[in-house]
Amino acid sequence: MTERAYVVVPFERAGITIGPRQAYMFPAVAQAKLAAQQIAGRVAGVAILEREIDPETGDNTDTLIAGFGAVPPAFPQSADWTLRLN
Repeated sequence: MTERAYVVVPFERAGITIGPRQAYMFPAVAQAKLAAQQIAGRVAGVAILEREIDPETGDNTDTLIAGFGAVPPAFPQSADWTLRLN
């Protein structure tokens, strides 16, 4: 049986680049949404991921369930979680 956790990832601007900062993990989606709303006013963007964890293998899969503001378009599928501004 898979387990679920919800990860809030803030994105901050550094010059002409937007990149991820310290992520926060929550056991329930409602908690993640509340945290994302509180963080959103202070950062360039924020994303909420649903993380499915297989306890037998330790493998996990992340799915973007919400994004606000500047979130890189390939997040979380791409290894490059930055966005270059023009």
